[in-house]
Amino acid sequence: MTTQTRATLKTYFETGDKPTQIQFENLIDSFLSLSDTASQTVKSAVTVSGAVYLAGGGTTVTVSADTNNGSFATTACVVSALTPYATTASLSAYIKTVTKQIFTGSGTYTPTANMLYAIIECVGGGGAGGGAAITPASNVAAGGGGEAGWYARKVVTAADVGVSKAVTIGAGGVGGTGSGPAGAASSVGALCVAAGGAGGTGGTATANGAVSAGGVSTGTGTTGDFIGSGEAGGMSFGPFGVNVVALSGKGGNSFYGAGGASKGNASGVGNAGKIYGGGGGGAINSPSQGAAVNGGDGAAGVVVITEFCS
Repeated sequence: MTTQTRATLKTYFETGDKPTQIQFENLIDSFLSLSDTASQTVKSAVTVSGAVYLAGGGTTVTVSADTNNGSFATTACVVSALTPYATTASLSAYIKTVTKQIFTGSGTYTPTANMLYAIIECVGGGGAGGGAAITPASNVAAGGGGEAGWYARKVVTAADVGVSKAVTIGAGGVGGTGSGPAGAASSVGALCVAAGGAGGTGGTATANGAVSAGGVSTGTGTTGDFIGSGEAGGMSFGPFGVNVVALSGKGGNSFYGAGGASKGNASGVGNAGKIYGGGGGGAINSPSQGAAVNGGDGAAGVVVITEFCS
């Protein structure tokens, strides 16, 4: 039982012929069976004018090199110059795993083995909120909120990083009774740098509705493929009318952390910013207070490195 060409098969059925059992078997074996599950081979070119659907799990299409350069050709589409299966050597250039390194304190970034690319994200420390001064009767003092730390993102290769890079986490500004100090910058070497947020203005005693400005900056030194400013700190308001109502400034929100909430009327230290990089809220002093109060601390920044490894 062997497969035969159509020309040979036709000779079995010429006028006057009596086909044998073997010839009938050759006829059957020479054509594709839609029900057989065993492998079937077509040795000549195949032209398909309609759609071709491959169904079932594990369907494999194998194209052997021939004079047509191992290509499929139909009126609907052409798939040519098929790429060979990837070799073990070429697979080393493909991404297989994604990992993260998160720094909440300063240290050293050493890439994970077989790192190909990485996305570095830096958030600077939040600025502190402004403090509130001593107040006489019928006066209040309310500080402005601190600006949030800036955000920077950078895509790097293994060659950009080298063996390692120093990581610096910017501290948040520490609130005092005057204007709040700025937060410090976070960085990974010189590849990616995010500036710290500016501090809020300290509140002085007033009875005429004066305001204290929130922290805002230009983010000097921030470096990366993509840069985002920290939200500016909110300004304080008050006093208003006979009730001597006042409101301290809210701290700005960072990419990863909320700012410290504002405070109203009752004397108190400003609310601290939330991790990571939130600005501190302004302090407030109600009338007739003999001691100044501190603005809220800004939150420290963070560095997040997402690695794509082979």
